[in-house]
Amino acid sequence: MNWKSLAIAALAFAVISFVIHMFGAIADMRYYTDPMNSRLWSSAMMPNGGAPGLNFMILSVIISIITGIILASAYGVLKENFKQKDPINRGLSFGIFLFILLGIPSFLSMALLFALPFGLQLSWLVQSMAVYLAGAVAFAKLL
Repeated sequence: MNWKSLAIAALAFAVISFVIHMFGAIADMRYYTDPMNSRLWSSAMMPNGGAPGLNFMILSVIISIITGIILASAYGVLKENFKQKDPINRGLSFGIFLFILLGIPSFLSMALLFALPFGLQLSWLVQSMAVYLAGAVAFAKLL
């Protein structure tokens, strides 16, 4: 795996993540704007109780690119273990692997540790599954 392919795969992951989470944020807006939840959000995410600012968007993209680099690198190391010939099926298998390895434990830990609305946590779980599946398909096609 070369650096150019890794960078393209990481950027693809960041775009996929941004789009899925943007639609998720729109669907979950009632949780973000509920005054009962206002103390949950960081000042970067909800400055002055308003919509996320440019700093939050930039940080989100940077974190998504870093995550994309990490997960694309993991795919590069592990892809020989996913034997499907078709890149879509191979990517979906890797995405399911990521969801089981990362998404479910994160959801369970969050539910145990934080007093977030369950509907929001469930939405984040579904969003993470969509990001892992779509991102992993991008990895399988690009790497």
